[in-house]
Amino acid sequence: MSKTRSQQTMASAYKMALAVKNTEDISVACEYKKLCEAIPAMLLQVGALTTVAYLEAKAVGNGDRAEACQLLKGHLSDHIGVSEGSLVETLKDCSTEQLMLYSEEMLDLFVYLKRFSVSILGKLKCSESADEVAGP
Repeated sequence: MSKTRSQQTMASAYKMALAVKNTEDISVACEYKKLCEAIPAMLLQVGALTTVAYLEAKAVGNGDRAEACQLLKGHLSDHIGVSEGSLVETLKDCSTEQLMLYSEEMLDLFVYLKRFSVSILGKLKCSESADEVAGP
């Protein structure tokens, strides 16, 4: 039986949240959860290109936040079918219609990713600093 696009997106988001939960580092999972709660609003306010550029800039270096940004950027690129290394360039060079489609696909993913990150990753014991609201 074939799945609808929404069902495929939901299954993909579930696998992503489980993969993050199964990582060795709980603090990375907590940062990822914070990003899943904050990035949809950013995506709506500033668009896909700026949001992905933000994730790429924050993914540089060491630390839990950088690793969580790298994970999320990889999940977004996998979902829209673009290689992770060329995600920003692809979004920058595509047509307006294609950029709108990518944005819609990212928002569709976040509908489920945010829910699964709260339900699956919400059970993790995050430190006080990891519970703060993520922001740009």
